[in-house]
Amino acid sequence: MTPSRTSENLEFVVRWDEPEPRGTAAEATRGRLVVRLGESLLWGESVDGSEPGIDWTWIELLEHLAREWNCLLHDEGDPLGLGVSPNCLRLEAEKRWAGMAADQRDREVGELCAFEEVHDLSLALQGIWVPSMWIVRSGRQFVVTSEHQICHVAIDVVTRALTKIGDTIAARIENLRDERAEIALANWKAREQS
Repeated sequence: MTPSRTSENLEFVVRWDEPEPRGTAAEATRGRLVVRLGESLLWGESVDGSEPGIDWTWIELLEHLAREWNCLLHDEGDPLGLGVSPNCLRLEAEKRWAGMAADQRDREVGELCAFEEVHDLSLALQGIWVPSMWIVRSGRQFVVTSEHQICHVAIDVVTRALTKIGDTIAARIENLRDERAEIALANWKAREQS
């Protein structure tokens, strides 16, 4: 098991492909995103010497954050009460499901899948594979988990980082005449009411 640590910084940094946004929401939000947790790189490692970052259309991340904002920030722990690190949750759940009655197992599978969809930000992106990055509330902090680390981060640090990347993407699409952009922007502005 990966040892747990504490971090005082979570940062999402995006570099847009084009200086000015134009076209569709997807075209306007294409860029390279890097996510850092303290000194560690969670997303965006350069494997071929190119500029670090994941090249994608980041409208999907904004849509996810807007849709799942309250659950992401307020759900505590896992829905099955297994009490394990998010990156071990599926494995422990599968052990639990062995020999369980089908109806209970099916219910729990649904609960776990819904939880994963909210809290593993890698699942917010469609059509690209990125490493899992879990953000799960635990009392007065968040547990931010990747494949190789478990880190406890203060609530305000995580909330500020997610708000900043959401605002950055929203600002990018603010003046587009694109239905997807308009819906995403409206949902982002209303995220706390949903």
